[in-house]
Amino acid sequence: MQDDLNKEAANNYGNADSNQYPPMNQPQFGPGNMYSPHNAAPPPSGYPAPGQAPMIQQQRFIVIPNYRLWNTIQLTPIKSNIKAFLIISGIFYMIWGIIAFGLEIGIITSAYLTYYRGIWAGVFLIGGGISIITNAYFRSTWIDVNLSAVHANVRLLKEYIGEKVHLMAVVKGNGYGHGMLEIAEASISAGATWLGVASLDEALAIRSKSPHDIPILVLGYVAPQYVTLAGQFCITLAGISFEWIQEAARIAQQPFDFHLKIDTGLNRLGLTTIDEVQAVMKMVSLNPNLNCTGVFTHFATSEDIQNTSYFRQQLTRFHTFLDIITNRTNKIIHCANSGATLYQPQKPFFDMVRLGNALMGPPNETLRYLLPMQLQNALSLHSILDLVKQLNPGAKVGYGSEYTATQHQWIGTIPMGYADGCHQQFRATNVLVDGKRVPIIGRISMDQLMVALPRKYPTGTRVTFIGQQENETIFADEIAQKANQSRLEVFTSLSSRLPQLLLPSQLLSNSINFGWSQINIQYIEITDTTNHLMLTKLLKYSSLSQVISVKRSVTISQSNFHLSNQMKLLNDNKQFKKTLELFDKYKRNNTEAFSSCIITQALKACTHLGDLERGKTIHRHLISSSTKDDLYVTTSLIHLYMQCYDMASAELLFDAATKKPLAVYGAMMKGYIKNKQAQKAINLFNKINKPNDIIINLLFYACAQLRTPEALNLVKKVSNKIPKSFHSNLSLITSLLDALMKCGDIKHAESLFDKSINKTLDMYGAMMKGYIKNNHAKKATDLFNQIKNPNELIINLFFNACAQLKTPEALKLVNKVSNKISKSFYSNPFINTSLLNALMKCGDIKQAESLFDKTTNKTIEMYGAMMKGYIQNNQAKKAIDLFNQIDKSDEIIINLFFNACAQLGTIEALNLVNKVSNEIPKSFHSNSILLNALLDALMKCGDIKHAESLFDKSINKTLDMYGAMMKGYSQNNQAKKAIDLFNQINKHDEIIINLVFNACAQLGTLEALNLVNKVSNEIPKSFHSNPLRITSFLDALMKCGDSKQAESLFNKITNKTIEMYGAMMKGYIKNNQAKKAIDFFDQITNPNDIIINLLFNACAHLRTPEALNLTNKIPKSFRSNPLIIASLLDALMKCGDTKQAESLFNKTTNKTIEMYGAMMNGFNLENNPIKTLNLFKKIQVDNIQGNIIIFHCVIKALSQTGDYELSQSIIKQILNSSSINNQIQYALIDMWGKSGHVNLAKEIFEMIPQPNQTEYTAMINCYGLNGMGVQAIELYYKISKEFLDEGIYICVVNACSHSGLVQEARLIFQSIAMKTEKIYNTMIDCLSRASLFEEAQKLIDQYEHNHSPSIVMYMALLSGARVDKNSHLSQNIYDRMRKNFPKMKNPLIAAAVLLANTYASSGDIEKASDIRDELHQSGQKKKMGLTWTAQFRAYDFTHPRSKEIYAEIEKLSAEIIQHGHQYDSSWITRRLNEGETVASALCGHSERLAIAWNFVANPNASRIQLTKNLRLCGDCHQATKLIAAIRKCEITVRDANRIHHFSTDGKCSCNDYF
Repeated sequence: MQDDLNKEAANNYGNADSNQYPPMNQPQFGPGNMYSPHNAAPPPSGYPAPGQAPMIQQQRFIVIPNYRLWNTIQLTPIKSNIKAFLIISGIFYMIWGIIAFGLEIGIITSAYLTYYRGIWAGVFLIGGGISIITNAYFRSTWIDVNLSAVHANVRLLKEYIGEKVHLMAVVKGNGYGHGMLEIAEASISAGATWLGVASLDEALAIRSKSPHDIPILVLGYVAPQYVTLAGQFCITLAGISFEWIQEAARIAQQPFDFHLKIDTGLNRLGLTTIDEVQAVMKMVSLNPNLNCTGVFTHFATSEDIQNTSYFRQQLTRFHTFLDIITNRTNKIIHCANSGATLYQPQKPFFDMVRLGNALMGPPNETLRYLLPMQLQNALSLHSILDLVKQLNPGAKVGYGSEYTATQHQWIGTIPMGYADGCHQQFRATNVLVDGKRVPIIGRISMDQLMVALPRKYPTGTRVTFIGQQENETIFADEIAQKANQSRLEVFTSLSSRLPQLLLPSQLLSNSINFGWSQINIQYIEITDTTNHLMLTKLLKYSSLSQVISVKRSVTISQSNFHLSNQMKLLNDNKQFKKTLELFDKYKRNNTEAFSSCIITQALKACTHLGDLERGKTIHRHLISSSTKDDLYVTTSLIHLYMQCYDMASAELLFDAATKKPLAVYGAMMKGYIKNKQAQKAINLFNKINKPNDIIINLLFYACAQLRTPEALNLVKKVSNKIPKSFHSNLSLITSLLDALMKCGDIKHAESLFDKSINKTLDMYGAMMKGYIKNNHAKKATDLFNQIKNPNELIINLFFNACAQLKTPEALKLVNKVSNKISKSFYSNPFINTSLLNALMKCGDIKQAESLFDKTTNKTIEMYGAMMKGYIQNNQAKKAIDLFNQIDKSDEIIINLFFNACAQLGTIEALNLVNKVSNEIPKSFHSNSILLNALLDALMKCGDIKHAESLFDKSINKTLDMYGAMMKGYSQNNQAKKAIDLFNQINKHDEIIINLVFNACAQLGTLEALNLVNKVSNEIPKSFHSNPLRITSFLDALMKCGDSKQAESLFNKITNKTIEMYGAMMKGYIKNNQAKKAIDFFDQITNPNDIIINLLFNACAHLRTPEALNLTNKIPKSFRSNPLIIASLLDALMKCGDTKQAESLFNKTTNKTIEMYGAMMNGFNLENNPIKTLNLFKKIQVDNIQGNIIIFHCVIKALSQTGDYELSQSIIKQILNSSSINNQIQYALIDMWGKSGHVNLAKEIFEMIPQPNQTEYTAMINCYGLNGMGVQAIELYYKISKEFLDEGIYICVVNACSHSGLVQEARLIFQSIAMKTEKIYNTMIDCLSRASLFEEAQKLIDQYEHNHSPSIVMYMALLSGARVDKNSHLSQNIYDRMRKNFPKMKNPLIAAAVLLANTYASSGDIEKASDIRDELHQSGQKKKMGLTWTAQFRAYDFTHPRSKEIYAEIEKLSAEIIQHGHQYDSSWITRRLNEGETVASALCGHSERLAIAWNFVANPNASRIQLTKNLRLCGDCHQATKLIAAIRKCEITVRDANRIHHFSTDGKCSCNDYF
């Protein structure tokens, strides 16, 4: 029955009368449409043999005429002498061809060109008879198909999707009207690996012209009765429904491939329910004829970029179905069509993309700007003006007289009508004539249409419907839009009677091979100077020679036998070079053929030496006909190729082998495992009927390499089926244990191990190695204690287990075992290396260094263990020093060196990285792991540009390299770039997803939150079972501010880990919900050190008495951890219990640098920089190595003091003991800026090759504080847009505020897209300083329209009113503040003080006093004014030289009065005491006392620097200007808002605007 169906299909395929199939004589790339009926020939007789294509006459020539000539076509006869030449030449070649090749081989014997309305004629010798084939075209309308454009498009698309993704060229519908076979060939030659069609008929048409190794998928319906026919011709079908698959399974007589179609929302073909898919998967597992090799779906709205919800819904649904597909790794997953590939940001490429529309050009011209590459349109449609006439006014045009000329008008007739595909809807379109658009007029008839012309044109003038003329282009999309069609409808509706011209294409150069006979092409151009060019292409066939091989036997001579024994002996002693030397010597002196034994030994030596070229030479030249099929030779060759990483050659050998014994399968499987292609080894295993124990052993190795759930299932399945006799094979049991452990099934492995009676050391080793792999190192050490006589391998594993534990107990074990083992073991460098590694990881650096120094023969691995240990113990500098001792570094050592430099992150480290990277051998550059480490080092050292350049130049980018870049961007506060890079990755692994969550967590924006949700919805469900992924997901949600979703996710998790609790607590602290973090802590039964640490952080964040009490309740047992003590000190300091913190700190014997950091940071928060600096001195005295945090605290303390000399001396010490990194650079810029030394800050800033956001912010703030608003603005406009953030906006607007640049501030404020509360605060402050109160109030109203009121904005208004001495406005503002913020105690106190000062400055002392009395009665205290040089308070008499200071005050007062100073009583905000004058009250201000002290200490002072905690009063400001001028002393005062530079000319840098 099935055979009859196959015959029927073959007959139907060959029936040309239906006009549905390609004509028998149709040229493969020739002119004319492949469905052209006038080229039809009688169908061939007979049916196809099984496995062969239907009998379609194979063409052996290609004709590509190019007779369309520019804008006009004038066909005139060729001169007769050329005709004569061609005829004579043809006869000569015909005779020569018959003599040379006989009548069996068809070749071109002559060709001549004659003219009668464009006839091409060729005389050919085919199968012994002469026939004339003509392709005659009488039409002057034609289609140009540019195959070069298609070829270029495919190349660009393939490059875009990446090497690992297949590209299916969809060529259905006659290649969308472009020619199915032609587009298929162009696509395959450019890199497409699959072809897609709509019907079995199309697939068979391609298969008849193509090799069977080009996969074809039929996307549409094929009747189930034809599945066997499809299978015979290697055609893959679409499994469109459960019923279709069920029927196909019943009918199929042999296996056939199909891709399972999932209907996710297009509602055409495909399975729609999970139950159906599960049923199909079960059916596939039970029926060997059903071979499901792929899964796919199709999108309905992939080109809709405005509303992507339905697209995303379909994609999510597809992911859901994929989760239940079995053996998914063996299937090709695809869903992306042209739109999804090019326009959707998700890039759902999976394993393959299906491109049809995009092959021919941009799928949508209006979206061309979104394309990641420049696609070229391949099709153009042309005709000519065959008649041009002039109409009189009133003349009618066309059927129905629908067009009437209103004036004298030229019109042209074009031979193109609706029979050609130009339907009535096209009347709304234009055509191009002479590079200008002209409209179609009148009704379009069957064969002709008319156009209105601007002037008379000659007949024959070229007309373009689709394509370009001069600078004007008409796209198919334009026609489609006006005709209410799609672009593809326009292409496919073009009639088959339009001839297609395949324009000369680069892809048709020299040779074409699409599976048929190879054809060599030569072009001969014949010209006639009196006529237009006519191009003819003559094709010359390459002869096909048949190789006839004669078998002959080779007797193994005595000399052969003796040689093979010698070579084997040398190989057994690992003297492989001598083996080949002996072989070469014998080869020179003997001519007899080599035996398979000799060949095998020679190949074995090549394999061990990795000498692939020598092995290939033996393969090509020395393997005789008698040995080429020898089992041992074949196996040895496969082994050679596989071990030398030439899998392609090994696979060719394997496929060519007629007999494949198990040894050959074994060689291939072993090779695949060697090449990290375990899945291929498993696929090969599945083809073996009766595997032996060696094959099963290799399978277990392959599964152990994969380590997937599917691999584990296969291990269990095979282990349950193997014969019981195999169970006595201890090697097999060992590999089974290894596979189970590496696949994560520890329980099954333990059960098998416990049942084994004769346990070998190898079995113990497999279990120990598995425990270490699964982070169960304690179990590995316990197992070690059961072994009586461990060998070196077991000792090595034991040390590795201890290294993983990293505990004091593990260190004790290491020392115990290392003292007990035989001294002979120490001669083993691997034992020494693992011992060094264990000592370093357990923290005993001194003992490791002692052992390393005593070792005489140090190996590169030992250096590596030491360097790695130094890095893990945060001693990267020592790792670099060790690197410099190594003469010849390998890739691992260089990798560790880059890791050490990355840890340092300094400019010096960066210079070393650049130096070493330039010196390493070029061969190392192909090492992706090394490149990854180099990228990581560059990023961590802050050289982002170099890293980006290296990354962009890398051709084969690995996920690890993407990860290094993403991690680096995040570390450099460029999380946005990390996210952009994430969007370029086709397939993400868990690490990449973790990194994108971290980047989103760093951004903390709404957009980042949306991305987190999007990624979490798209990732496979298997990722959700990973606790680390869930933890990073929770972290990202919390840091993006979505506490509710994080809480919801957390509550749904059944197995909550301590890390998840940690992520939630950390998130609550980040979101200012420290109380919730503490509540979470109460839910944890067994908190670890990290959780305790977070608890203290939460308490430090709260800073309440309750939080302080909680810190005292933690068990003292936790206080043995230095990190816990450090965080406890931090909490105590931030909760205000400085005494207890100091007591705990002083009692701690082994103080760590983190403890010093916590105390110093606490002192800085208390504005007690002197104590911070005293602690730094103690660190130096105790010879403790400072770190970045310590230096940062010191620099911050120095910036608080504003003491230039002190800062200079300490900064020199810091720079001598440490290298400058990004954090230090930022802190120094900030310090020098706050010290008033802008030039020093600028020097540091200009040293930075690529400033980041923090450094830009610091420099702009520096300019702003020092009244250099113009410079701040200039720097702001130099910053890349991607760096602009809230901090930069605030600093630049603040700089404008301090410099009175209100208009500039307005412009910047208006340009900010996302205005935060702090940005509004800064702009309102700017307006208030300029007394623009109405505008400031409008801005507040604008903000409060969508937000809750902010007290900071009102404080800015109030401060401005104070400067303006506007008591009425101040009172109104204060009243609103009390109404809006009744519970905000401290800000209201500050507001009341400002209000009192305003009343006082406006002369209403009584009102000011009333407000002060009210504050005093409520127990509130006004902040005391302080000024530092030595610390002074207002009216301070505590200084030991107070008498001298006040005497100097009187002296200065007299001097300034003499120079015209009048004391301004408006700056006195209280009642004068008895005996007090205005002058004495103002001269008692802390800044006056500090200035006086400086002159007492140094009467000739030329520079004074002060720091004040409050705003400088107006009278002091005026007085200081005079003092600076009189005493010729520069005075710098940093007050609460800005820095004032008083110069010797009596001016201030603020220009009195403060």
